[in-house]
Amino acid sequence: TLYDFGLFYPIRNAFAKGESIRQISQMLSRDWIYPNPNVLTTFLGVHDMERFMHEKGATIDGLKLAQTFIMTTRGKPLLYYGDEIAMPGGGDPDNRRDFPGGFPGDTRNAFEASGRTADENNVWNHLAKLGQLRQKYGALRTGKSLDLLDEDQQMAYARVLNNQAVLMIFNNDTKPAEVKFDVSMIKLIPANSTMKDELGKISDIKIENGKVKFMMPARTAGIFTVK
Repeated sequence: TLYDFGLFYPIRNAFAKGESIRQISQMLSRDWIYPNPNVLTTFLGVHDMERFMHEKGATIDGLKLAQTFIMTTRGKPLLYYGDEIAMPGGGDPDNRRDFPGGFPGDTRNAFEASGRTADENNVWNHLAKLGQLRQKYGALRTGKSLDLLDEDQQMAYARVLNNQAVLMIFNNDTKPAEVKFDVSMIKLIPANSTMKDELGKISDIKIENGKVKFMMPARTAGIFTVK
């Protein structure tokens, strides 16, 4: 299938460089061009380009936002080795450096938690959790996508499949922001209910009369399900 380079550049611009997250929504609005956008390969980087963490402005928080996005949006995510521990890497061949561990002479083994730094474990555990959630909720793999919020640095969408509705909310800004939008069209989310963040980073949010409204921490994403 096709690699989604059209979406790759907005992802890098928003989550690594800190530019507007709206670039992502604008690119997704062009999905009508493809016979089946759900089989496009989404990615943060591959073997013949500079790694995500090499981008000017890239941070661990930005990498985790980008990983959360490709693991919850439409498409088939590709995970390039080393990104699970935020490996750096410039142009070829630096972007293909050995993963630490398993090779003769390695001084540490990043395949084990004890061989990883605190930041590396932070990213590793986050991506592992995303994998667990993608496995648990079929909606994240093949569900219908519904765009709910399109702001300069905030974005929200839902993935819906059969009896599952999963809500994703992003704040790409460097400061907290109020997010508010309507979910009343999603019948699987009761008009007055509580949703919990499956990533465990954001407090429960209250749905009142089909509306979401709360203050979201800076550079954070949440994956919400009905409690």
